[in-house]
This record gives sequence, C-alpha cells and structure tokens, in this order.
Amino acid sequence: MGGVTRTEPYDAIVVGSGITGGWAAKELCEKGLKTLVLERGRHVEHGKDYVTEWLQPWQLPHRGRGEQALYERDYPVQSKNYAFGETTRHFFVNDREHPYITPDDQPFRWIRGYQLGGRSRAWACRTCPTGSSSRPGS
Repeated sequence: MGGVTRTEPYDAIVVGSGITGGWAAKELCEKGLKTLVLERGRHVEHGKDYVTEWLQPWQLPHRGRGEQALYERDYPVQSKNYAFGETTRHFFVNDREHPYITPDDQPFRWIRGYQLGGRSRAWACRTCPTGSSSRPGS
C-alpha cells in the first residue's frame, strides 16, 4: 500500500476504525470538524480473510481449544478474551510482538485487533441467555 501525501489541515485525527474509533469519527464529523481516520491494520475482505469461518471444532488441529503453550507465550492477554480461540486468533494482536506495560497496582487487559474494524471482527457469535435484559447492567 502506497503512502499518501497531503498538506491540508484537519481539525481531528482518529486512529482506528473499530467501534469506538468509528463512533468518534462520526461524532466529530457531525459537529462539523474536518476529520481524518487512519487505520493501523490490514483490510479484511469478506469471503477471503475469514479463513476459519465455516470450520467445525473437529476440523481444527486442537479441536477449537488452540495450542495452550502458544497462547501462554504469544497471547497471554488476548487469550483471556471470550472471543479469542483457534478460529479467531488471526484477528488478535500478538502480545509478545506488541507489548505494553501497566503499573503493578493497576493491571489492565488491553484487548487489541489490528485490522479494519478492530476487535469488532472477533465477535465469536456470543449471545446472551434468554431474559438477560432484565438483569442489572445487561
């Protein structure tokens, strides 16, 4: 992908087109700000980049559970996310390659996806149980 050189000024720059970045860009534009959205990750093409979409657990090397040693070494934070697994790992950041630190007394699990749409690409078909909308906080 080639770089684009522009000299025109912007009022706001949003990095990331995931759910939060997309919403922020929408709000800024609606307020009349000239907004530039930059995407850090790759473009995900439907029908091509969802390589595990139709695979059943028995068709996967680890029956959908994944290689635990790999998860502990390369994905110690990402693997804690409910949507992380053998079929979605390619939508999550490798923690070893992209580390971050937090104060010992303020741990934070930063779940990241570097592709167009961010973490929203890894929804993993999660649904809420029937009647969950009546529970506080749901």
